Amino acid sequence: MKYQLGNNTIEKVVNIKINGKIYSSINGNKTFKGTIDVEGENLPVPSDQRQLIINLSDKLQGGVISYAGYDQGKPFTYAYGGIFFNKNFSKATLYVYNKNDASGGWNVDDGLMISLPASTRSEALDISNELMRNSLNGYILK
Repeated sequence: MKYQLGNNTIEKVVNIKINGKIYSSINGNKTFKGTIDVEGENLPVPSDQRQLIINLSDKLQGGVISYAGYDQGKPFTYAYGGIFFNKNFSKATLYVYNKNDASGGWNVDDGLMISLPASTRSEALDISNELMRNSLNGYILK
């Protein structure tokens, strides 16, 4: 479910494909290596450079979705947003940076979210609040 916080009229069921592996270091740090594809998203990233490396914070079980590479010989970076997983990786929630905003940021009042598995806004919000609990410091997404 893709939806906007604070706006009950913006919601859409989308397919998400997360393909990758979680690696654990000897000290317990986890890293996701793979790809994340969201239906309907046209990323300004060459298709052969969409491999992600996301260092997952132990406390938050999440990290930033950021692409880096070369396009026509010039380096680029593209920050998409971030992702949080539950402990067994059966649930995830993504926050998506606002590309129409000059700051390109995200906020808890009107940020764009994607949660899975969810088929309703209510389920999606529950997943987002559950997985982002440690980063929201008591705030409840609506």
